[in-house]
Amino acid sequence: MAEGPRQQAHRQTRSEVRTQQTFARFLDGLRIRTELPEDRREQVAVVVLGALQQRLLSGEADDLRAQLPRSLQELMAAHPAAARGSGSGVPASGVEFIQAVAQPLGVDFDEAERYIRAVFATVREHISEGEARDVESQLPPDLWSLWALTQ
Repeated sequence: MAEGPRQQAHRQTRSEVRTQQTFARFLDGLRIRTELPEDRREQVAVVVLGALQQRLLSGEADDLRAQLPRSLQELMAAHPAAARGSGSGVPASGVEFIQAVAQPLGVDFDEAERYIRAVFATVREHISEGEARDVESQLPPDLWSLWALTQ
């Protein structure tokens, strides 16, 4: 039995509401961890995740993105780091990763590390444990420690 226009519209509305709620929960997780205003939380999430996807092999970056809230996926797609593609393997170390986050956000090293931990912890709440292990397996030990300490 085919759905009518009314049922299709209702399903679309429910989907949009779920999308907004999922993204709001993600941003709320960052708010709790960072106390940043909403627009800054979005920026921090996109910069950290853009740097992370540059570190992951292309297929793994795609798998991670697919488990993130759709609104966050859309923000990432519009971000310059995301536009460069994924799988470059840069930055290779934890220090380089933190510097790659600190510079575009205009924060010092310690603040960038705090934001990275907050984003990683929030991401881990939104992805499967299997995906978390897959991401972890592609990180160097000093960056892995930032990811692992979010458990």
